[in-house]
Amino acid sequence: MLEQYYNINGATGVNITILPDGNTIINACSVTIQNNQLSFEKKITAISSLEELAKQFPAKSVIALNLSGKGILQKQIEKTEEINHHNFSKILPNATVEDFYVQNFISGDLSFVSVIRKVEADKWISQLTTMGFVPLMLSLGAFPVQHIISQLNIYGTEVI
Repeated sequence: MLEQYYNINGATGVNITILPDGNTIINACSVTIQNNQLSFEKKITAISSLEELAKQFPAKSVIALNLSGKGILQKQIEKTEEINHHNFSKILPNATVEDFYVQNFISGDLSFVSVIRKVEADKWISQLTTMGFVPLMLSLGAFPVQHIISQLNIYGTEVI
């Protein structure tokens, strides 16, 4: 099912920051691979609606969605390898892990856990899909790079 996405030649990163009043700030950056090099195609900042986003990027664009702001809880806890129904009460007492998307970023002896209700995240994913985008990845808050760190080539202190 996902084989068609194993070797994509381009993607658009979309960050939606949900403000306390419910309004949004949307930033996006589109990258492609050309001649074995990553090229930045387009970057937009501080737009306020998905309609504006759809005017800037073509339908069928593969996107990596990052949500931040209102509705995303971020909590620092002692290092935990996996967040599951046994230890989720450390993050949200009396809540069920199945109702949330959970991201666990481990740094040293700490875990930085971000959660969002599935209903809220799915609302954004559905809107983007309806507009013709192809969401392939969801990340929460300040740690979207977690998903690509293992794919980067690191030589000493330089990341390539």
